[in-house]
Amino acid sequence: MKYENPLLPEGINTSKSHPLKTFFTLIMGLLVVLIVSAWLLGIGGGYLASKIPYSQEKRLADNYAEAAAPKTELLDYLQTLADKVSSAMQLPSEMKITVHYVADDVENAFATIGGNIFLYKGLLEKLPNENALAMLIGHEIGHVRHRDPIISIGQSAAISTGMMLLLGSTDTGILGSAGLLTQMQFSREMEIRSDETGLTAIESLYGHVNGALDLYSVLEAISESSPFEPPQFFSTHPVSETRIKELVELIDAKKWRQSMPITPLPDKFSVWLSEG
Repeated sequence: MKYENPLLPEGINTSKSHPLKTFFTLIMGLLVVLIVSAWLLGIGGGYLASKIPYSQEKRLADNYAEAAAPKTELLDYLQTLADKVSSAMQLPSEMKITVHYVADDVENAFATIGGNIFLYKGLLEKLPNENALAMLIGHEIGHVRHRDPIISIGQSAAISTGMMLLLGSTDTGILGSAGLLTQMQFSREMEIRSDETGLTAIESLYGHVNGALDLYSVLEAISESSPFEPPQFFSTHPVSETRIKELVELIDAKKWRQSMPITPLPDKFSVWLSEG
């Protein structure tokens, strides 16, 4: 048997691809894995959080409760209106809504766990009538009704925990805005759903929806006046043509009345805000 030791062809162990191309391919692959992982973690975390009994969520909120705010005419009015909207929405008996008024000049409002709703002076003073105010409150109660606050917390907690295990850091900024696009889509879906739930309650409460969409005219005006630094409200409540279109289509489909008298805000409303 004859053995030979031929010379190997030149460059046989050299990749035909540029090293930088290979490097960026690996980086993009890793980024895709992180994005998909974050997406799955968000879904899983939100699902598990939604299964937490509301009574347990309420106890969790009570652990962080601040001292009760002084009773004022404004707070009494806001709480009474929230109770009326809650009744029209037919909330489960355990879902008691508690309104908190914040005398800051920022255009903001949000719902958090345990049925707590925060309304800021900066946004309230721009509302033209009670119907728009009721729509704002109804929207926030809609988030409570659908368990959105606890679901969002579950999503964030799951993603942070996953990033800690994968990367040793909870900084999800590495994913970039595109990385959490699916989570943002969930947020938009939550917003539209809460819009529709709130508007349905407003129609039940007043017998019409006239004035309710004035809320979105106010929000659009606020957004347009601050093009470079959107108000805090819009970080969690993005206003879009899609949201407004959905509401208009709902009104048309339900044939809800729109040409009815609008309920004005109390005569002392502006005074209450200035005193706050």
